[in-house]
Amino acid sequence: MQIAQLGSLTKDEELDDWLISAPVAIPYLGGLELEFVLEGVEGDAHPEEFAAAVSHFLAKAKEEQAQAAPHILEAFNAAAAAAVPEKLSCVIGSAAEAWQHVRPEEVRVCRRQQGDRKVYVQVVADCDWDHEHGLQLVFREGRELSRVSSFDDHLTYADAFGLPDDMDQISG
Repeated sequence: MQIAQLGSLTKDEELDDWLISAPVAIPYLGGLELEFVLEGVEGDAHPEEFAAAVSHFLAKAKEEQAQAAPHILEAFNAAAAAAVPEKLSCVIGSAAEAWQHVRPEEVRVCRRQQGDRKVYVQVVADCDWDHEHGLQLVFREGRELSRVSSFDDHLTYADAFGLPDDMDQISG
C-alpha cells in the first residue's frame, strides 16, 4: 500500500494490521523524521480518511506546538503531584519550557473504534518525567489537538474514562 506523503508502506513483522512508513520529516516537530504506523488501514472501508489525516497533520507548522505546550505542562504537573518530590526527574516551570522535555518517537494513525469513528493521528513520545508511560499528543483527523496525556493508547479523554463524547476534553 502507498500513501502519497508517506511513500510505500511495509507490513509490521509482528502485527499484521500495522503498516509502517520510512521516516518522514514532520514540520510540526521541527523537521524531525519519524516513522508513521498506520493501524487497520488495509481493511478499512475508507482508507482515504487515513491519507487525509496524514496530510492534515503534515501541514501543521512547528509554531502550532505552542497550542500543546500548556497541556504538556498540565500532564507534567499531574505526574509531579503524584510523584515523590525527590524522585521527580525534571522541573518544568512554564508552558514555554514544556517541549524541551519531550522526545517524539513515532506517529500512529488509526481509526477510533467507538464514538465519532474518525481517524486520529497520535504522536507517541518519551518525556523526562515519565519514562515508563511517556506522553501522547492526539490529533482528531490530523488537524485538531484533542488529547495530551500519558501514553495509554486511548484516543480521547472520553474513551480513557468511559465518558460520553459530549464530556470529552483535551486533557484530564
